[in-house]
Amino acid sequence: MCQGKSIRTTSTNQRPMGPLTIIAILGLCESSYFLAVYNGYGSKIPVPKIICKKNECVDLLKSSYAKLFGIPNFVYGLLFYAGVLLWSLNALPAWLYGFVLAASVGATVFSMYLAYVLITKLKVRCMLCYIAHFINISILLLLLN
Repeated sequence: MCQGKSIRTTSTNQRPMGPLTIIAILGLCESSYFLAVYNGYGSKIPVPKIICKKNECVDLLKSSYAKLFGIPNFVYGLLFYAGVLLWSLNALPAWLYGFVLAASVGATVFSMYLAYVLITKLKVRCMLCYIAHFINISILLLLLN
């Protein structure tokens, strides 16, 4: 038998800890930033202008596309990333894999819709939004791996 590092998989006992955990934390950080901007604290958080022009974030968060069923999209992001993080750390039962996977598919589909809206309707280049879309796709790919 080969000795060394064990590889985390999506079996009933183990999960893909490393990359999935890191990406979920990044998603939590980004959603937390949108929460701060939404509540007027964005100017107190140092973010390079190449990534986010403060006025664009505020304008985007005020658009009709920034909410689903009256709840800001970042709230769904916070819940989703927290769930993925807890699942990746074995803090949730393995049988929830199907739910986490379904949530990830939903997040990815919604991300593609929002990317379409950003490009075609709002005509805004929001790097943080694109990063969130990339995070959602990455989570889905890691869960399918």
